[in-house]
Amino acid sequence: MGENDYDNVEIKTLSMADFAGQCVYYAFHQVYLRRRAFYILVTDMTKDLEMKVGSVQCQQDGTMFSDWTYKDYFVFWLRSLHVYCENDTPVIIVASHRDQTDAEALKIPFFDKLLESLPEQLDLKRHLNFKRYFSIGLGVEDDIENLKTCIFDLATNLPTWGEYIPAKWEAFECSILKRTDKIMHKSELRSMEIFPSDVIDDMLRFYHETGVILNFNEGHLADIIILDVQWFVDAFKLIFSDENHVKQMALYTAEWRDLNSTGDLNDNYLQRIWNGNNSYIQNKDRLLDYMQRLGLIAKGSSSHYVPCMNKKNFDEHERLTLRKCSYKSSILMFRFDFLPYFIFCRLVVACMCAEGGAWKTLLDEKNERKALYKNTAMFTYEENIVVLSVTNESILTQVFVRGRKKISKIAIQSIRHSLINNLEKITGTFHKSLTYEIGFGCKKKIVGEFSPEKIGFVPESDLKKKSEISCPFHQRSGFHTIYAQELFVDWNPNHYRKGINWTKSLLFWSRENLENESTSEVSELNESREEIDKEKHGSEIENIQLSDEEWKKHYHSVFIKLTAISRDALQLYFDGKFSESDLENVLSTYKDEMRKGQYKFVEEQLLILYPGDGSCPSSSKFDVTIMYKLLRNYGKDLPEPSQGWGKTPKIGDTKETDDLERIRYYRNKFSHATPKTSFMEKDEFQMYWMDLSQAVLRISNRELKADVDKLEKQIGAKK
Repeated sequence: MGENDYDNVEIKTLSMADFAGQCVYYAFHQVYLRRRAFYILVTDMTKDLEMKVGSVQCQQDGTMFSDWTYKDYFVFWLRSLHVYCENDTPVIIVASHRDQTDAEALKIPFFDKLLESLPEQLDLKRHLNFKRYFSIGLGVEDDIENLKTCIFDLATNLPTWGEYIPAKWEAFECSILKRTDKIMHKSELRSMEIFPSDVIDDMLRFYHETGVILNFNEGHLADIIILDVQWFVDAFKLIFSDENHVKQMALYTAEWRDLNSTGDLNDNYLQRIWNGNNSYIQNKDRLLDYMQRLGLIAKGSSSHYVPCMNKKNFDEHERLTLRKCSYKSSILMFRFDFLPYFIFCRLVVACMCAEGGAWKTLLDEKNERKALYKNTAMFTYEENIVVLSVTNESILTQVFVRGRKKISKIAIQSIRHSLINNLEKITGTFHKSLTYEIGFGCKKKIVGEFSPEKIGFVPESDLKKKSEISCPFHQRSGFHTIYAQELFVDWNPNHYRKGINWTKSLLFWSRENLENESTSEVSELNESREEIDKEKHGSEIENIQLSDEEWKKHYHSVFIKLTAISRDALQLYFDGKFSESDLENVLSTYKDEMRKGQYKFVEEQLLILYPGDGSCPSSSKFDVTIMYKLLRNYGKDLPEPSQGWGKTPKIGDTKETDDLERIRYYRNKFSHATPKTSFMEKDEFQMYWMDLSQAVLRISNRELKADVDKLEKQIGAKK
């Protein structure tokens, strides 16, 4: 075509991204892998698929990806596409180095080998088609042209090709995205007359899904728009630059060695890394907030944690520490069809950064470093040790108790509740459902001892139907039976009271089984059985002492006492937000508004806020409604609740203002009970207790833990 022939041709742009092969970049799959695309997967056809990939090629030495074969990587990439994209997202396979093989002889067999390497359960073959398979090499031209044609055909046949985009959106792409600043605020976008406010969220969602920008419509991140995704990625790339690059930057120091081995990132070192780019320094907090949201970093004050850089092994010293604990729970497991490793990283970051500080990172045995490892993380939760670990397909959790203390049923249920909520939030960020199954692992083992291929998973659904099952981990050596009571007494302690016939009690444990147990394990099993028997018979005695109606009244009475504690927790939070002078200033400045304005108080409340003697009122006399209205309407720098002001928070919403709404909700729900409505079912009580008691601990910074613990003891006893 001549130069003038292009005048009437409609030109469309095809954007292409080259994924880096180093395993540390896999954390960015969640940023770059999009469903509105197709993919080209390149593999070396001269390599045996069972051959291990050299550690230099993907810089995976010491990581979770050590000793992976070419087959492992091929399946990994396809599985990643399957998770982040559509079930039938088209993939072009390019087999390289054809010039070094007998290509015609290998072409079909090599493609067949690739198909045979795929696990059946995920139906990954739907992404592949022999018509999209090409072999190339030096001096080989024919398949190059065929590859170009295939790319053109796929691009023009995508459902999104030729998609209509509103003209106003194009203005965003042509003007806003070409700005030199890398971050803008949504509020600034709303102030422009170019974009109608009712379409801004849809527009940002579109450009986020196409990988043009980053904008998460959640919490304080909703107002932050990263206009240049590559700029954001480069900021993180500088953190984990390889050793040679670091030497060139004259930054090869002990801090780099710490980062490269433990994931510990000193904040001063981060400052030095980003010093060459003012845009990184100016936007440091926003960058770290986004990196934390993606699970790339857990923010700290003087140092941060970068989980994908941690190469430390969970060693025998830590296992020995756990074996010395007086009690260990069964292993709670979340098994995925395909588990992207960085979901585990995001879970660890979520626990480290949980509001309220319930999860605290444990220090190692020398109390020098955080007990964080490449595949394991150790926390404390209400004086219990909680260990999280990951294998190829599962995330494992186990709780340990030190000293002679008994494990708290409320605490362990809270741990399970917290983990499930975090996993639901994380997996909910995928455009399609990423499901997992809950089950258990053998109680004889501790997390970190399992090899990936020998995990021994017992589905929770199976145990709800049966009272016992053969341990799948010990099918040959050390064969034994797993009793459902042993598992449910930890993670689901009330399950065995709900209509299941537990005729095969652990008290009838056979002597043959006991002979196969070590002394400590037998002791632990006996303690577990005694506890089960005590709880079971205790429940029967309690049911004799109280009628069903009396129990319902008792649960309601205990919960009303918890709402009273929640009022005290709210006062502690209120006093932290309003000093005496702040409160006096607000009451003086907004006196007229409080009497007859939009946020007016009723007469009884005004008498408390404005005492007759003219003194400043005391928060000790404020009820929940007064503190809520003052905080919501006059509090400084309070984040908007997850569901909005005045809305009931969902399970898993744990912002400080979510707990503020939660306390208000339960106060309103139960403060006007009458003798006819002062009842509460057991299941309802347990759900409400878990929700509100954890809110009390978070919003009071755990200052009222003793009060909650004392009240908890009244739950199962008639007073």
